[in-house]
Amino acid sequence: QYFVTPEQTIDWDGLTDTIFNAIRFLDNVIEVNEFPTPRLKEINLLTRRIGLGIMGWADMLALLGIAYDSDEALHLGSKLMTFITDNAWAYSQKLAREKGTFPLFNKSILDQKAPTRNSCVTSIAPTGSISIITGCAAGGIEPFYALAYHKNILDGDRLEEVNPYLLGFLNKENIKLSENEWKSINETGSIQNINRIPRYIKNIFKVANEISIERHIQMLTTFQQHVTNSV
Repeated sequence: QYFVTPEQTIDWDGLTDTIFNAIRFLDNVIEVNEFPTPRLKEINLLTRRIGLGIMGWADMLALLGIAYDSDEALHLGSKLMTFITDNAWAYSQKLAREKGTFPLFNKSILDQKAPTRNSCVTSIAPTGSISIITGCAAGGIEPFYALAYHKNILDGDRLEEVNPYLLGFLNKENIKLSENEWKSINETGSIQNINRIPRYIKNIFKVANEISIERHIQMLTTFQQHVTNSV
């Protein structure tokens, strides 16, 4: 969400800067981590494996006006993750020139390529709690789970959560939903049964159980092709 401009384009330059900063940060973290066993520390220092990932993929698609289960989303996912991984490798190569390669580089499958500081550079985690902290409506590369729901917090209190991007689209169309319509969305998590919402908004804001199994798997495999660890 932080890399979508008001003109509904991706801020590729800003993303590049963030990738470079994140790779240096993650590589530095290896040095200061406290590992549970000496063997784990040894292996981590030998391979210097890191895993820069993403979160809020569904957020980005919504801001760009792209349906999660569309061919356009698959194409953009491939382009985005290729860009992230290519730039992550490029900066790991810069760090290798600055600090040296990971110790097992000459024994790795990367030996025939440009020297790198790290044996792996990208990964995609669920980022559930982190996504909430950073204000993402969806974690990892998942679609939206629900568009409105109640969150239980301490002492039995409940907070009402509403997808902010949906609100943006409704405001743009000057649509003010009734109390009963919001109640329906809270109960189902979905807007598909709200007749006053245009079809194009319904297509953009399908939730997880409204997206086919095939599309879920296609999105997973699209990203996995360009990730050096795993999704």
